[in-house]
Amino acid sequence: MKTYQVISSAFQAQMISQYLQSHGLHPHIQGGKEYASIVTGTDLGRYEIFLPEEEHTKADELLRALDDPASEKNHPPQRGLGLGAGQALKRSIFFALISSILLPVVLNLSSLYYLKRWWDLEPGGAKRLLLSLLILAFNAFGLAVFFLAVRPRLF
Repeated sequence: MKTYQVISSAFQAQMISQYLQSHGLHPHIQGGKEYASIVTGTDLGRYEIFLPEEEHTKADELLRALDDPASEKNHPPQRGLGLGAGQALKRSIFFALISSILLPVVLNLSSLYYLKRWWDLEPGGAKRLLLSLLILAFNAFGLAVFFLAVRPRLF
């Protein structure tokens, strides 16, 4: 067995493994979550997919066959973590809401990061604008609570 791919998402590693198994290959997954992913509730970690060396070329062919060029015209390619628009939106809202309680500046920045990711993945429209304004309001509220109520008591 030799390392075939290293994936950051447990779900994605399982999907690839099951897909390869359904085509007669013999993948094995090894890895786990990182500490920071457990704290933030994400699915990030380091998962290695192992395959016998003679099955690597067949696995490459199978995974390449999944790519559909027609769908890439309608949806921009995902970068980095492979988040979908729904996941990016949920993370942005979660970080905006929790920022008034825990690590305000860091979680506000995380919320804005995922808001940007969501903007890259979601087609434009009134829904995108409205939800973006709502998330920005949550971030402003979280920062205001921290600087007006929490910070004076800490210092």
